[in-house]
Amino acid sequence: MYFLGGYAMMFLREFFYDNYKHNYDFSGLAIKIFGVPPVIPLGWLFTFYIGLCFGEKIFGFTCQDIAAELRGADPAKAKMIWEKKLIPLLINVAVFTGTVCYAIESCAINMGWWRFVGYAGEYVANPIQYMWSQTAIIFTTIFFLAYFKEVRLRKNWLFAVVFTAKYVAEDFVYQYLDPFWVAVLWILILVLPILFYEEFSVYYMILLFGGRLFVDIFLIETPENVLILKLVFFVPQAIYYLGHLYPGYALGKYRRRRFKFRRPAENKA
Repeated sequence: MYFLGGYAMMFLREFFYDNYKHNYDFSGLAIKIFGVPPVIPLGWLFTFYIGLCFGEKIFGFTCQDIAAELRGADPAKAKMIWEKKLIPLLINVAVFTGTVCYAIESCAINMGWWRFVGYAGEYVANPIQYMWSQTAIIFTTIFFLAYFKEVRLRKNWLFAVVFTAKYVAEDFVYQYLDPFWVAVLWILILVLPILFYEEFSVYYMILLFGGRLFVDIFLIETPENVLILKLVFFVPQAIYYLGHLYPGYALGKYRRRRFKFRRPAENKA
């Protein structure tokens, strides 16, 4: 399910980008099928899969553990597991994918494997990392809905549809809109994630500001200062990820609460 379905999905993604978006081309990869080098979808899948396995190690549970926990679960429990376990895993895959993007894309630019139209910097541009992270979010969400039948709740399906539509509009419709509808689109982009899950919404606002809005508002995406934008893009994500999702942080809060609870009794004794 993961590798065959994922390969087909990523192949279609690259097909549309190569034939209709034209913002990059695979100048250094000779073997192509309908304009898509066969190795590119594999690159996406390996990145997503390693990010998922990395998250399983960090959080201490696997997708198989979640499947066992969900077996026979009612909608309330399925909703809780989705928000407390699958959304953190989803964010982990997105953070991991964005991090890999910085290494892979910067390497590819310098090796001449592919090139981005209109960008000649040595390091990958921030909107590219934003695009990678969004692709990871969409694919992982669809995989979770396919793999865990108990979480196929209306809100989760709506989340997948709305987020995918937002991504498509942002990348394929944006350029054809007049200023009024561009403003409407950005209002929707800013508001829609907030209507779903708290952890994801906060993460996505950080991603949106650092990955896209900062560049669009201040217009400073140049080869000379792109590394500064990496700090704007990655440091807030890392702080949020470690501070709100990493299990060690939650354990630390528990210990502090426990200490404060016991201190009065200890002082009295």
